[in-house]
Amino acid sequence: MIKGLDNALIFTSTKEACLASCLNERRFTCRSAEYNYVTLQCHLSEHDRRSVSENVEMVDVQGVDYFENLCLGCKYFY
Repeated sequence: MIKGLDNALIFTSTKEACLASCLNERRFTCRSAEYNYVTLQCHLSEHDRRSVSENVEMVDVQGVDYFENLCLGCKYFY
C-alpha cells in the first residue's frame, strides 16, 4: 500500500464495493484503492505506484490488498 497519500477513507463490507467506489469517485481521479479485510476500510487515492516519487514508501501489510485503476486513459472501440 502507498503510505500517507489517501484522498478518501470509506467503510465498505467487500473489496468489490471498495473497487466500485474508486471507479465511481467524482471528487478526484481515483488511481488506486487499498482494502483492509479486518477493519473494512477502503482507502482511495489519486496516486498509484507509478505516479509517486521514489521517496514515497510502499508498505506490504498483511490483510490489505492494493489495487490500481487500469481503466484510466483506456480508449473503447465500438
